[in-house]
Amino acid sequence: MALFKFRIIDKHESQEFDENGFMLCKPFGEWLFFNCAIETSEVTIVSFRAYILFDINNNPRECTKVILSDGSYLFASSKFDTFEKNYLENYIPLFAE
Repeated sequence: MALFKFRIIDKHESQEFDENGFMLCKPFGEWLFFNCAIETSEVTIVSFRAYILFDINNNPRECTKVILSDGSYLFASSKFDTFEKNYLENYIPLFAE
């Protein structure tokens, strides 16, 4: 019933259809920054850990891999310590009612 908002790193996707008419999304290009919000009554954060993404020139970018209760994951643009602080100060209080 509450949104938890944070910045993520992701790629644009192209949409194609398979032989059965199902849409397939294929990522392309560089890693970009996007705003993200999860509805805490629908999906929750299960865990998160430090992670590194590499650009097309093989340069590392520290981020946080966030695993969600639906089995999906996102890459938060912040490093682990910053994400943990946001999680403790802004995410956990969403459940204290």
